[in-house]
Amino acid sequence: MSPSPTSRSNRKDPIALGDQPVPPVHFPDELRIGVLAGIEDHELRLQAHFLSCDACRESGLALAEFADTPEGRCVPQQPITCWQARNALFRYFEQGRALDSNAVAHLNACECCRDHFLEPARAVRALEDESSISGLD
Repeated sequence: MSPSPTSRSNRKDPIALGDQPVPPVHFPDELRIGVLAGIEDHELRLQAHFLSCDACRESGLALAEFADTPEGRCVPQQPITCWQARNALFRYFEQGRALDSNAVAHLNACECCRDHFLEPARAVRALEDESSISGLD
């Protein structure tokens, strides 16, 4: 049995930290560490993943929608670093945690984060909009 993309290993029993099970992961640790460290190759791999992964599609669409609202475009009330915003992004995609407005504002304001993480979400949104319009013809 090969490991699924949402588990750390092929173990059948969940790994626990104390009484808390470790949440499933969708992104390999190597990719996550590279993205948090700002390694461009890893950022590009994640960008490509966002464009092609059906499991990330719905969350990406919601991210693109929120990022284009006035709340998502505002200046962060508490500025955060790239790695903090990226970590929040991983938690959002893997665990369904809400992205706070400071993280989304950073993703909008930071050129590197915007290019690698928001633009793929916006591209997926544009494709969805285009396919829904063409479906009406």
